[in-house]
Amino acid sequence: MIFMLLMSGMTSFMYFFVHFSIDGNLSDLMKKATLNEVEVDYRQALISNVSLARSMLIGFTLLTLFVYGLFYYRFFKSQKRTLGCIKQLGYSDRHLKSIFLRHTLVIHMMGAVVGLVCGYWGSDILINANQQTYGIKEIVKWIQPSTLLMGVGFPLIVLLVVTGLMYHMIQGKETSLLMSGMDQEKKFSWMIKVANGISACFPKKYQLPIRLSLRQPIANSLIWISVMMVSVMFILAYSLNVSSQCLMETQLMGRHYAYQICLDQVELTLENSSGQEVAPYLETECQIRGKNHELVWKAVGMELKPELLKLVNEKRVEIETPEAHQVV
Repeated sequence: MIFMLLMSGMTSFMYFFVHFSIDGNLSDLMKKATLNEVEVDYRQALISNVSLARSMLIGFTLLTLFVYGLFYYRFFKSQKRTLGCIKQLGYSDRHLKSIFLRHTLVIHMMGAVVGLVCGYWGSDILINANQQTYGIKEIVKWIQPSTLLMGVGFPLIVLLVVTGLMYHMIQGKETSLLMSGMDQEKKFSWMIKVANGISACFPKKYQLPIRLSLRQPIANSLIWISVMMVSVMFILAYSLNVSSQCLMETQLMGRHYAYQICLDQVELTLENSSGQEVAPYLETECQIRGKNHELVWKAVGMELKPELLKLVNEKRVEIETPEAHQVV
């Protein structure tokens, strides 16, 4: 049950973690009549994040569904005699089914609340990233009621349906058959015949493992579902990584973020207090390598001002300013 609670919390967290940084900001952008270039890019990023959040919700809901389904399958299979005794005492299927449905409801709601709170605090990571990427300071953090309903209600409905389907393993069964375990043998007698027929087509040394495997159709189905869901989550994670890498390349194209100019105070003009013109510049350590030597020096980059500096050769003759991608 701890793992069930963990999966419910993780499903809620991954959805609200993204949406707390989306809903309020996207709503504000949609209300504006005109948007500048940065706001247009930010809005498009938020719309993409909405699709990402929905994909994460569906993917984690499927994983949580698998965990709940496997738990109830093993529980009903191993506790048939106990449940048969309880039904013998006068408890109806309706009453027992409601107990398990409430059990699913309580566990999922506990996990959803924990995921909601953690998603609220964790969304600061995305908000800070958006502020640094787009330079937008007026970023809010809240979610719409429809988002809350989707993040909590959609997984809950799916899990309640799975719980009800798993209860069909014992629903309507005679208490004597549940207590004796005879219903399982009768129910799967045709599957045993099919398994024996299929295994007979294989070499003798493979017949036993194939026959044992085919006699467990539900277990085989759960294994297949688990492999498919893990594959889907892997593909989703890989797609997110590729898209993030493409976004990073577009942000780095033609730019170098290794330098930063820090001033003691904000300079609104390129003149100092005495009225003299100020030349902003960047400097960094560099290495110039030749065939037989290496020169360690400091490279300085500044805005072009012919009256400030001039390039000259060893004969003191002025050199023309190099064009783009040229080195003197």
